Amino acid sequence: STDSLLEPEFSGKLCSSECHNNCPNIVDLYVNLAAGEGISLPRMCEYQKTRSRMLIAESLSSSSKPK
Repeated sequence: STDSLLEPEFSGKLCSSECHNNCPNIVDLYVNLAAGEGISLPRMCEYQKTRSRMLIAESLSSSSKPK
């Protein structure tokens, strides 16, 4: 089941470079499971990375504003 992909902690680990480099069989399994449900795991991972960068940028810009 791809239910675990909805959990940010799990999907973050699955999308990590470390996981792609050290457990490619697990990544392939989830790519195929996700594809069976019409989900592109690589796209989901890219979205997650982009969203993380946006949140970090927002956090940095709001912390540098004078109070």
